[in-house]
Amino acid sequence: MTKRRNWQSDCSHETMTRLYQPSLQCTVCRRGPQFGWMHRCTVDREPLIIKAKQRGQDVAFDKIGRAFAEQMSLGKYGADLRTQKYALLREITAVELNSYSPDQLVTILSQRDNVVESIAKDRRYSDHGVLCQAGHKYPDNQRPWMPDEKEECGYTVCQSCLGMVNDRSWVSLNGVLNGDILPTVATAYAFSYSRSRPYLDADMAKHLGYRPV
Repeated sequence: MTKRRNWQSDCSHETMTRLYQPSLQCTVCRRGPQFGWMHRCTVDREPLIIKAKQRGQDVAFDKIGRAFAEQMSLGKYGADLRTQKYALLREITAVELNSYSPDQLVTILSQRDNVVESIAKDRRYSDHGVLCQAGHKYPDNQRPWMPDEKEECGYTVCQSCLGMVNDRSWVSLNGVLNGDILPTVATAYAFSYSRSRPYLDADMAKHLGYRPV
């Protein structure tokens, strides 16, 4: 068994996925995958898939992925949906909606409309280091969450160097059932290199874990 190394991660992002490709190289130890896959950061890949689809590119390799791609987003409360004009009305329940007066709703919706423009204005006229750095990676003032393709975080790490990233690579099945489908999930990004999904015979799967008595 390979001894786990106590490395400090260079990636602090919260989301990763398993990427199945034997030729991948670990960012830390520079070795290949032991089991045919590695963990890869997806925080920038998610919006970039949406960007590619908006350009008319085919972002999936099969019919299943293309069908789910029509429903994908950065999450129910993701930046792409929250910047839509009346997104607030989808985010709150009927009870919560009734608790606001018409004037309060107008104020909240106006504040939402002004957020993007305020961000763009701050980035145009501020020389603060953090804003300049953010503007370099996220150059689109109208979509300040959309990264430049050249600045994508492609942190890739093997199981030995950073085994605990399993906590960052999971999918909410309830979220998928409720239409809250991330782009990497919708398009099966994990299998984008092999361009095929792993299938298992249903009759075989239902007997897994059972032993004849």
